[in-house]
Amino acid sequence: MNRSRCFFLLLYAFLALGLGGGCARLVVPDQPEQMIAPAKVQLARLAEISEQTLPYKGIGELRVYSGEGSFSFRGAWLGVPERRFRVETVGVAGQPGIRLICDGDACHFLYADNGCFRKISSRRQNLSQLAGIDMDVADLVLILGGGIPIADHDTAWIEGEDDPEGPVMRLHRRFYGEVETIRFSGDMSRVREVAIYGFRDLKYRAEIVSTRMVNGRQIPDRLLVENEDAAMQLVVERVWFDTKYAPDAFVPKIPKERLCD
Repeated sequence: MNRSRCFFLLLYAFLALGLGGGCARLVVPDQPEQMIAPAKVQLARLAEISEQTLPYKGIGELRVYSGEGSFSFRGAWLGVPERRFRVETVGVAGQPGIRLICDGDACHFLYADNGCFRKISSRRQNLSQLAGIDMDVADLVLILGGGIPIADHDTAWIEGEDDPEGPVMRLHRRFYGEVETIRFSGDMSRVREVAIYGFRDLKYRAEIVSTRMVNGRQIPDRLLVENEDAAMQLVVERVWFDTKYAPDAFVPKIPKERLCD
């Protein structure tokens, strides 16, 4: 058998075995205009709201649940659009907590360990180190600031106008499948839930449990983020917008003598 024919046979086998079960996800479904047109309007509205996100700081309580147990922290955070995020926590009993500092290029996870600090840095700018959830830090910054992340997509439509849980907008990407769902309140006035999908499974689901108005923006009071293995809940007590911050606010400054060997 010549090499060319062998290559095409192997390629065919790969497509048949690896992608056969997900062929339906690779095709962008045709939808009527009455479902697509309202989605375009809502996407434009959400994009405009997100573009108006200003730097902010907030305080509240962070709770993380996973197969390894659960823990709660008091915390303060600073968010700036485009993957700059800093959260510092203190244990319920006042003991040093953890720090997650994302500078736009990498995330640095710091925690106290027997009187010294350990630092783990990663180019993966998500919440894996903090909560075991593959949520991009940029998405968290947007949601806590009153915006909504929008995944790259080729088409979108709204369905379920009569669903008691609220209408849902589905975003699809060609050769990829469903990349995001956005569930609205019944009157479409606010987003209740955002779910982002990887190629084969859910990356995260963020439920905006309740909101309040701050400087004309709907800000989450309570945010629940989860995947199949872990969950993180943020109870937001106060938020300040147009926050001033120092140039080194996103630099993980720990004296060398305080770092663990």
